[in-house]
Amino acid sequence: FNTIIYVGLTLSKLAVWPRQARLRAIAGRLPGGSGPSPGRGAGPGANAAPGEPGGGRDLRESLIARDVPVAMAWMGGLLVALNALLFIIEPGGDPAPHIAGVALGVVFLGAAQALARARIGPRGLSASWCIAVLALSAYLASPLTDEHSTLALGFMLVILTAFGFALVSWRPFIVTGVLIAGGVAYASIASGQTEPLGWVLIALAAFGVGALTLRARVTSIAALEEAERLSYRLATTDPLTGLLSRSGMESMLPRFAATAERAGESICALYAAVPDLDRAIAEYGRDYGDAVTVAVANGVRDAVREGDLVARWTDDAFLVVGFGLKPDSGMLRRRIQAQVTAQGIDLGKWPITVMAGAAAGPAGAREIPVLIATAREDAAGGGNRAVVPA
Repeated sequence: FNTIIYVGLTLSKLAVWPRQARLRAIAGRLPGGSGPSPGRGAGPGANAAPGEPGGGRDLRESLIARDVPVAMAWMGGLLVALNALLFIIEPGGDPAPHIAGVALGVVFLGAAQALARARIGPRGLSASWCIAVLALSAYLASPLTDEHSTLALGFMLVILTAFGFALVSWRPFIVTGVLIAGGVAYASIASGQTEPLGWVLIALAAFGVGALTLRARVTSIAALEEAERLSYRLATTDPLTGLLSRSGMESMLPRFAATAERAGESICALYAAVPDLDRAIAEYGRDYGDAVTVAVANGVRDAVREGDLVARWTDDAFLVVGFGLKPDSGMLRRRIQAQVTAQGIDLGKWPITVMAGAAAGPAGAREIPVLIATAREDAAGGGNRAVVPA
């Protein structure tokens, strides 16, 4: 009994346990959790918004990086436990199959621990899992297990049904599944089963069940990815104008500043506002105010360069951030005015004014708020105000 406990505790060290950083992150999401402590983030991308381009690993990569080591650890632990149990139940039998099974299980446990710590891409993890499954199937189909051939064939069918759940793509599943099904056919014939064709048909049925399981997993992942993208768009896009929202702009500015700093580029900011929008809404209603906002948003978007970040900064103001030196705010204001006029919206109900200001400076996340404030002050100076004609 003491020996079994000692062996179990020793093997448990090879199991895959959550890292402390993951535990802290999970604890931070619980009610009353304090979140990650300062200076101890959960790693690169920890502060990135969900679904943000470049923020964190893809969902499929995250799932396979989590599931493959855990599945391999479970497979290794079950292999060790089953062989130890069979050896205890049948002490007078040949110990070679059980010794080989325990050794293979220990190898799986060690591989699970290595995969959990290594930086391996999804293809490498998928290949590792498929190789492990094929190695286990080869062990079950080998002459070592002739004594329990029916039991070994049953385990191969279980593997064929369940191994696809740790994968996220079809190609490795199909290749590995065909090889396992072939192994079942070979083992049923080599072991002298009375109905080898029946085993082949059962293997094909198991392959079909495994395919349905993988399809459900892939479909669920696709739905989660689409929901994540939709959530990100809703969180970062202004629903009225289709521009970035303020939170969307703020989430992109640090990465934008870092890119400009690496490229040695300056950053420029343009602030455009409709100061009389509240008065126009009070006079003519919300629908008219929304129409004016959309018209000015389209004018701002069409007047700036492709690749600039354009956001609805407040209800009546828009912010543009891009690379380069300070633009001519008067010229940009006239371009916005021309774009708004070309849309044909009737702004004659109220003399709506558009004002614009610009600023530029060195790249850096800390400098961007200063540039925005400077551009806003430039716009409020009065020299860049102009009436948008009806």
